Amino acid sequence: MKKCLIILLSLLLVPTLFACDSPAVDEGEAVPPQEEASSAVRDTEAETTVDAKPADPLASVDWKEEQREAVVAEMVNMATLEWRPKTDIDLTGIHSSLSFSPRSRYVGMPYVNKTDTPYDDFVAALENGLVYTGPTSRDTCMGVDCSSSIFLAYEKILGIDVDVVYTQHMIPGSGRGFHPVGLYDGYLESYDYDDTRLIIDRNSEQAIFEAYALLKKGDTLVRRLNVKGHSRMVYGEPVIVRTQGGKIVPEKSYITFIDQNLILKKTDDNRFTTWTIDEKWTFADMAKEGYIPVTVEPFYVDYLSLTHVLTAYGAPDSASFKGEMSGMIVSTDKLNSIKLKIFDAEGKEVASQNGMMQRDRHYFDLSAFDFQKISSSLEKGKTYTLAVSVKTTEESADVVRFDFTA
Repeated sequence: MKKCLIILLSLLLVPTLFACDSPAVDEGEAVPPQEEASSAVRDTEAETTVDAKPADPLASVDWKEEQREAVVAEMVNMATLEWRPKTDIDLTGIHSSLSFSPRSRYVGMPYVNKTDTPYDDFVAALENGLVYTGPTSRDTCMGVDCSSSIFLAYEKILGIDVDVVYTQHMIPGSGRGFHPVGLYDGYLESYDYDDTRLIIDRNSEQAIFEAYALLKKGDTLVRRLNVKGHSRMVYGEPVIVRTQGGKIVPEKSYITFIDQNLILKKTDDNRFTTWTIDEKWTFADMAKEGYIPVTVEPFYVDYLSLTHVLTAYGAPDSASFKGEMSGMIVSTDKLNSIKLKIFDAEGKEVASQNGMMQRDRHYFDLSAFDFQKISSSLEKGKTYTLAVSVKTTEESADVVRFDFTA
């Protein structure tokens, strides 16, 4: 499931709309489709697309691929069912305008956040397999919203009882059966249930991007902004683009999803739908909009219990060092301290710099070290040894060590 301590592990092995709910306001948030994935790239390093695959430490994990496919297929069933109403249906609420006409045909179950109707029940209510005859009020009309479509798919396929009423119940730490995908923190504080941007702010960007990279089909992306929220189901495996230094390029890495939202759109064949299928959003846009990656118990994998990782990915060595640090330290244990040290030929420490700990404490970007400043006092032409020492809750080690000439 979590596709990557695969990425934690692919770091080691590969060189290279709104949920529609609220206790106070029962309206969802309209989520316009993204026109095009951003092509801007902040990082100037060369890039490589990484297809994350299970590494040896995860070989024994049951990824439940068939169940994941079935969960996504159930969402597709909800999103592609054709129907039309027998009479006009007006579901317009405080924050949205939504109505259905018997003169039009629709694709996908209607957007309703009151009744949480299973797909099979809606199909059974159609006259001649096409015409919906009622009920038709906002409180009784059959249908689903963004979160109920997801938990109903989980319940039917996985045979579990998902205790979700609002999107905030999908946030890890709420005690409703959802777990984090990846190594990020900040979801246990109760105020985070109301604003997932606070969770993202408590972590480094790379921690959130690495968490996105772990997603697999059937997992969920959820955001909560005060009284409104939205959730999306992962429709296809993430596409991950990294620099040669190992950092994810968030503007070029993306996730495809399927979701139910408030916007009624016209399809190419003159039908109407409130659903999106196989839509792509970049990691950068997902993080900007406050989405965190989560999943349910049957799909949950606790990467920290599976393997221990402490390494520097994409770090320089004697042959490749050009006077600048690059690469990333990755640790499944929390990093307590990081220090770059320089030793002379006699083994005496002659210069050093402490690394500024990043918020998530599982990743450290080595380019944060100012090597020019550290090495300014070194004697030109002499040979020195550079080492990056790391202390975690479990161990101390030099994860980088090589000789260089000043």
